Amino acid sequence: MFEFYILYGQYLIGFLAGIFLGLLILLIYDHKKDKAFAKQLVEVEREYNAEIVYLQKQLGKWDF
Repeated sequence: MFEFYILYGQYLIGFLAGIFLGLLILLIYDHKKDKAFAKQLVEVEREYNAEIVYLQKQLGKWDF
């Protein structure tokens, strides 16, 4: 009877460890994806700011 509990206890521990490792891998992958998205967002913001500066310079050349 105790062999039954030990055998299925090992299966349960293995199953829980697999779930834990899977969630850890997903967390790391998601974190890398978020970092890549943040870098892309910073690049878009730089381009947007550069366009604003360009337009401000163009407006500064004109006399109203």
